[in-house]
Amino acid sequence: MLSFSLFSRSLTTCRVCVVVSYLVLSTSGAALASDKCGSLDRVANATKLAQIIYPDLKGKEFMLQFSSGSGPLSGPFDSRSFLITVDKDQRRPSGEKNGQLAEGAQGSQEEQTELELPLYLRFTFAESIVGRNGEPVGTEPSCQPLKFMNDTTSEQMHKAWEVINAHPEWTDAQDWEAAKKLGMRYGPDKKKDLFGIIPLKDLTSVYGPIHVMEAKFITTAAKEPGSNFAILTWLITVKRAGTRGLITVEPFQGKVIAISLSS
Repeated sequence: MLSFSLFSRSLTTCRVCVVVSYLVLSTSGAALASDKCGSLDRVANATKLAQIIYPDLKGKEFMLQFSSGSGPLSGPFDSRSFLITVDKDQRRPSGEKNGQLAEGAQGSQEEQTELELPLYLRFTFAESIVGRNGEPVGTEPSCQPLKFMNDTTSEQMHKAWEVINAHPEWTDAQDWEAAKKLGMRYGPDKKKDLFGIIPLKDLTSVYGPIHVMEAKFITTAAKEPGSNFAILTWLITVKRAGTRGLITVEPFQGKVIAISLSS
């Protein structure tokens, strides 16, 4: 168990609703036996993954909080499943604001990616072991974060959901147009552009070779008046070490918001 008590604050998270289907696949005993990672190794791999997905985190000061996936906001946690909160540094230089360059600072808008803080980054380094009767009988730790999720939803996404949910009569094309007006950069017609910014090559430094099998843009679920059916998410099916997994990407900034893989 590890204990970090860097600062305490009340968290109000708005969970990202992601449609995910998992493929249950077998794991070789040799792969499990090769896992020699300890608690600090997993924390290091989690922070490495966070910097790959959010390069804006590199070289800057933030307030960090480590906590268990469902436990107290600070204190002991199990390194097989934990949450890292990244928030603005109260001591930040005058040239930065919330981890970003302040207005008028050097750097073009195209070169910068808006980083909304705080970030709530959830990592899981274990998968369930299923017995012969189909019931879980335990967990097996991994060196790599088999599941990652950013529990933060951007203001742009919230606004797009709100607008689209209010119009169940709209076609997909009308939904896309509304989302574009609110800042969506990587809709279904921008697949090539999206793959130009997703850090698939860098992810191989954490997971090994990753091969893209399919990419689908999900606009909405079944449209029912009064329901929250808007989704606006890319689901990318990948293959890694003989197993399949899923990478979920939001279409406004083109950021990875969830990863689900098998060891």
